[in-house]
Amino acid sequence: MSPQNVTWSDIDALEDTFMAACDGKADARQALADALVDAPSTMADWPKPVREAWEAGAELVLDSIDRQSLTGADMGLAFLLARTGFDHAILRDNLATAARKVFSDYMDPAGMLLAMGIHDTNRPPPAVMLRWDVFESLTEGAACWYPQHGVGEITEVDGIGNEIYAKFDRPQEFDLAVALDGMVVVRPDSVVAALLAEPKKWRTLSKKDGFASALADSLASATAITPKIVKALLVPGVVSAPRLREAIQRPGKGDAPAPSPAVASRRPTVKAASAASQQSQQRAWYDSRSVQELVDILTRSEPPPLPEEMLDKVESVLRIAAPKPEHAPVLAEAVSRLWQLAADSDWALPLMRRIGEHAVCWNDGAVYAQITDKIAGKLIPSWNGATIAAKGTEYLAKHCMDLPLRLYPQIEKSFAQIPETEGLLMRHVVGRIRGNEAGAGMLLWLWKNDAPERAMLSDSILLFRTLAKPVRGSYIKSNKEIRKLLMESQPFQRLVMRDGDPDAIANLVRCVKHLPLFDSGERQSLLVKIVRLFPEARSMVEERRDQPARKALEVVTSYRSFEARRLELEAIVNVKIPANSRAIAHARGFGDLRENAEYKAAKDEQSLLSARREELEDGLHEVKPTDFADVMEPLEVVPGSRVVLKPEEGENLEYFILGLWDSIPEKQMISYEAPLGQLLLSKVEGDFIDLPSGGEAEIISISGLDEELRDWLGHTG
Repeated sequence: MSPQNVTWSDIDALEDTFMAACDGKADARQALADALVDAPSTMADWPKPVREAWEAGAELVLDSIDRQSLTGADMGLAFLLARTGFDHAILRDNLATAARKVFSDYMDPAGMLLAMGIHDTNRPPPAVMLRWDVFESLTEGAACWYPQHGVGEITEVDGIGNEIYAKFDRPQEFDLAVALDGMVVVRPDSVVAALLAEPKKWRTLSKKDGFASALADSLASATAITPKIVKALLVPGVVSAPRLREAIQRPGKGDAPAPSPAVASRRPTVKAASAASQQSQQRAWYDSRSVQELVDILTRSEPPPLPEEMLDKVESVLRIAAPKPEHAPVLAEAVSRLWQLAADSDWALPLMRRIGEHAVCWNDGAVYAQITDKIAGKLIPSWNGATIAAKGTEYLAKHCMDLPLRLYPQIEKSFAQIPETEGLLMRHVVGRIRGNEAGAGMLLWLWKNDAPERAMLSDSILLFRTLAKPVRGSYIKSNKEIRKLLMESQPFQRLVMRDGDPDAIANLVRCVKHLPLFDSGERQSLLVKIVRLFPEARSMVEERRDQPARKALEVVTSYRSFEARRLELEAIVNVKIPANSRAIAHARGFGDLRENAEYKAAKDEQSLLSARREELEDGLHEVKPTDFADVMEPLEVVPGSRVVLKPEEGENLEYFILGLWDSIPEKQMISYEAPLGQLLLSKVEGDFIDLPSGGEAEIISISGLDEELRDWLGHTG
C-alpha cells in the first residue's frame, strides 16, 4: 500500500508510513494528515492498538520535523493530531512554532502563545486549537458575540498590550486570553460574514445544501456554538427568527439529519489545506498558485530550472503578495529561496529589483528588521543577497543597524564579496552613533572591531544613554553584554576612561553615581573597580555633596496615633479626673491629711493627670494628623518614607520614617524626631549615614509607604 492510500486504522501500513515520515518523506507526512481527516475525531475512542500505534509513531514523526522550516503539510499534521486529543510536549512545541510562523505579524508572540495555552498542560490540545481558531479570526471589523454584552464588532487588536477592543452598546476592553475563552467571532469570508455584509444574500445562500453546517462553521469559538448565538447575530438584521429556525432545521446534503442543540465547530480548512498541500506536490515550483505554495514546494524538493516562459507567472505570484503586510514573512522566505536557487541566473537580479519596488518586507524598515530577526539562519545569506539585489548595498548597510548583533557577521560576509562596500558598515555605524541613534549591538560591534573608531566608546554618556533604551527579544543580549563589559572587563573600562584621562574618569563616575542604570550594589562595585584601576579617581568617587539646609517640617502624626491621643485626653477629662476628685474627697474623710497615705496618693495622681492633660491638649492643638498619602514617590527622606539601608556588614535594614507619635521599634517604625529619624531626614539615595549603633550604612532606596500600612496608620476605629 502506497503512503498516499494509508488509512487511519491500518496498523501495518501506518508503521511503514511513520518510518518514511521520520526519514523526511513529505508524501508520507501528507498521507498521515490525510488519514487523520477520515479518522474519528477523538483519539481516546479509537481501538487501543490503533491508538497506541499513532501515539508512538506521531511522537517520532513530530520529533523528526525541522521546526525552522516547518511546511504546510507539517503544520496540517500537527493541527489534526491536536484536534484528536493527542498530547505531547513535542506536539506543543510544533504548534508554538507554527503559531509564530502563521501569525508572524503579531507583536508579542510570547503573549499570544500564553493566551492560546499552547504550553499549558492543563489545557488539552483540542481546546488549544479552538482558541487558535478564535485568534485567527480576530480582525478589525469582524462581528462578534460575548455572553455579557451580546453582539458587537471588534475595533482593535492590540498586539503589544495583548488587548482586544470591541464595540457593543458601549466600548469594551478584553484581555487576549479572556477574549479567546469567551468570545464568539465571525470568521472572515464565511457565510455569516457575507449575510451581515449583504442581508439580501439570504435568499440564495439559505437554499444551498449544507447551509446549517455553514452557519456553525462561520463562527470561531472556544465553546459550543448554539442556535441562540446564531440567532443573536442574524435576527432581526438579516432574517426573522421563524425563517432562521426553518433554514437550520431543513435537512440537506452536508447537514446532520436532525438539528443539534450545540454544534462544535471543526475547521474544514485543515482538511482543505492538507489536500491543497498534497496537490501542490504534483506541481513544479514555477507553477505555484500562491507564494505560500511556492515556499512549500521549494522547501521539500530539489527544484528544476525555470523555463523562460514561466517567469511571468512566478513574478505574478510574488507581486500579489508583495504589497500585503500579512504576506511579508512568507514573501521574504520565497525570495530568499529563489535567490538561493538562481542567484547566478539572468532572471534573478531583474526579478528582485521589480519585486523590491512593491514589497513591504523591504519598503518598511521596521518590517524588514522584524522579518530578518526571525528568518531561518540558513536562509540569511540568500536573504541578504536578495536584499542587495532588490535595494542595493546602501539599503542593507543602513537597515542592518536596526538588527541584532548576531546578524552582523553574515552581512559582513555579504559585503566582503563586493569590493566597493569596504568601510560601508563602519560609516553607517559612526553616523548612527553621532546622530544619537545607536543601539547596544552597534556599540558591541564597534568594540569587537579593532579600528580607530573604537575610541567613540570613551563617551560614558553615550554608553549609559544607549543602555537605558528599552529593548526586548533578540536585542537584550547585546545590552547585557555591554553591561557585563562595563562591570567586569578592564580593557573595556580603560577604553571608556581613555587610559586614565581625568575628564573621562570624571564622566564615568558621574554617570555611575547619578544615572539609574545599575542597582546600588553594582554601582558600588563599579566605583571600587574604577579606583583600583586609577587610584587618582578616589577623590571623585568619595566626594560628598554639601548637605542642603533642612526644610522646616510640619509637625505631623498618623491618624491612628492622633486618635489614640485624643481618646486618652477624653478619658482623662471625662473619667480619670472625676474619679480622682472622688478619691481625694473620700481620702479627706480619714482625718489628719499629713498622715493620710490615701490622700497623698490621690493628690499625686491629680498632679500627673493635670500635667498629662496639658501635654495632650497642647500636642493635639499643634500636631496635624495625616495618612501620608501625599508621600508617594519621595526624592528624599521625609515623614511617610520607607528607607532601606545597606550596612557595612550584615543584612539590609528597613525602616519606616513616620510622624511625631508613631514610633513602634519592633515594627521598624520610627518617629522623624528619633535619633535615627533625625539622621535620615533629607537624605537621598546613595548617601551614607553613621548608624547610632555604630558603623556606616548607605541609603539604597527611598519609597512611599505601601497601601496596607497607610490604611493601618489611617485607621481610627
